[in-house]
Amino acid sequence: MLRTDQLSNEWKDSLQHAQQEDSDIKPILEWMKASAPKPKWSDVSAMSSTTKSYWAQWDSLLIQDGVLCHKWETGRGDSCHLQMVVPKAKVPDVLQLYHSGCSGGHLGVKRTLLKIRERFY
Repeated sequence: MLRTDQLSNEWKDSLQHAQQEDSDIKPILEWMKASAPKPKWSDVSAMSSTTKSYWAQWDSLLIQDGVLCHKWETGRGDSCHLQMVVPKAKVPDVLQLYHSGCSGGHLGVKRTLLKIRERFY
């Protein structure tokens, strides 16, 4: 259940809705859904630092199944996977998902956070 490609449709729908409601993510989603080119700095400069950060990573973002994702590549460039972009409102849900899962807190804090960071951005 914890793999991003195997999360329940209900959870993905909830994440998608939360992304659309998040003031930092919403402008990025709207531009990407419109298949617009990367917006000019002047369009982004007055926005939040989080929105500016997503804008700076424009080429690493894509929408998959209606969910904004971040494309992560290894330093060697030999591996790539997608991380779902998590709005602030969903961070507690992601932590709860991993804390109460089968391996729960048994991995320890560092390994649990590493597992979360593999799948979520």
